[in-house]
Amino acid sequence: MLRSLLHARVVTLPLLAMIFASVAWSAPVSEAGSMATAGAVQGAIRFRTSFGLVDRPALVAATFGDSMYTSEDWGVPLSAVELQDLDRRSARVLAALPGIEAASKLPGFAGAYFDQERGATPVVLTSGGLGNARSAISSAVGSSDDFEVQQVARSLAELERLQERVIARVDELERQGIDLLRINYRFRSNKIEVVVESGGANVRARAASIVDAPDGIEVVEGVQPVADACVNYADCPNAKGGIKILGNSSIPVCTAGFMAKRTDVSPDALVLLTAGHCQVWSQTNGNLTWWHDSVRTSSSPVVGTQNFGRVWSTDPDDQPIPADVGLIKLASGFVPTNKNLLLTQKNYSSSSLGSVAAMSNANWPGIAVCSTGAGSAAKGGDWPAKRCGQTLAVTAYNKTCKGSGQGSGAEPCARLSMTVEVSYDSTGGDSGGPYWLGPQSSDSPWVAIGMHTHSDPDEDLPTDGIGWYVPLNTQLHALGQRGWTVKLCVNSDCD
Repeated sequence: MLRSLLHARVVTLPLLAMIFASVAWSAPVSEAGSMATAGAVQGAIRFRTSFGLVDRPALVAATFGDSMYTSEDWGVPLSAVELQDLDRRSARVLAALPGIEAASKLPGFAGAYFDQERGATPVVLTSGGLGNARSAISSAVGSSDDFEVQQVARSLAELERLQERVIARVDELERQGIDLLRINYRFRSNKIEVVVESGGANVRARAASIVDAPDGIEVVEGVQPVADACVNYADCPNAKGGIKILGNSSIPVCTAGFMAKRTDVSPDALVLLTAGHCQVWSQTNGNLTWWHDSVRTSSSPVVGTQNFGRVWSTDPDDQPIPADVGLIKLASGFVPTNKNLLLTQKNYSSSSLGSVAAMSNANWPGIAVCSTGAGSAAKGGDWPAKRCGQTLAVTAYNKTCKGSGQGSGAEPCARLSMTVEVSYDSTGGDSGGPYWLGPQSSDSPWVAIGMHTHSDPDEDLPTDGIGWYVPLNTQLHALGQRGWTVKLCVNSDCD
């Protein structure tokens, strides 16, 4: 199950059914007539550190005022040499995926990741023979020389059994007042990470006792993420991924993810993907229509008039649910000529548009990704509309709440069964926003990978926290299980 989610064939369905299925800087500097604040510099430092690039604070701060650096591709200033390096890394990742897929078919396969601090070195983990893994990789890509193969104690199958062990004890944890937030696959440490809500003495020890945690399970404390549904990608008709979509005045703003087509109806129907929890919130407040504007008025363009295809539930008998996705049937006046566009920057221009050319289910840790969201665009300043980083973990169990919901009343919580953790935060209004493999420029093919679901609450800067997306193949598969056959638009005609 997990294998199918992590594998990276551009375009397939279930991933191994779930996976395959800091330095402070305070002096602001000038940036082309504006100010690069301490937060912006700190964000650039964090990005550079995670990718093994030069990260000395004074040097990073100086890049903001230097015309030899551009932030167009990655959201932080990078030189031409650094951009070429990151391009090579992305090519290295894509070239390694068939080798990882071949190794994953061996009995001892234990996962994989890309070490960005060493130029995106692909690392394959196995509890079996190293020679067998290298042979499988070589048979798929011609040589295993570019790979590092490491021996570990537990196979992926064993990690999955440990995860199931924790799932079986969720009710007991809750009876003891311990809130299970997430279950992460930490491939580098060859362990399952169990994240419980912070609070109270010895909460980790009590949780570990209830789970009866063996050596392969590590219990840590965390905070409850919230779904990011709330306030400007506001003037960019017609339909495309990354634009602001707005319900009635009592409903938070969300972000359009990707254009897609329903093929289970006749004729085929164009739809816009967004987060399922956005639709639930919208319909709860009596709204079935979505608009596109800074503030909804009588003249605001209508995006769509039907909410359907939601995969979001807080029913305790339907846990964990597999995806956070919903469909909006497009209004005829909002149908675009090019049906595979993404708006990736706050302001509309030819350089801020990308064209989706493929979908990937490559969700291994260490893969470079970028995303965008209407809430971040509205915030501005230290919250750039487009943010980039890398995947950190595959999360097989992830509790999420709409807004500030604490699991009761009008804002109940739900549990997602497949998300991917990323190295930067998002904010309210980003829900449903698109994620793609980085780096991408306006003239290169874009590879879609997922849509934003939730993030750390109440963070001041995107560098302060982490966020999560649901892989697209998981979402489309979940829709298909419920009778909605949906195909991502990967060309201008969506054919």
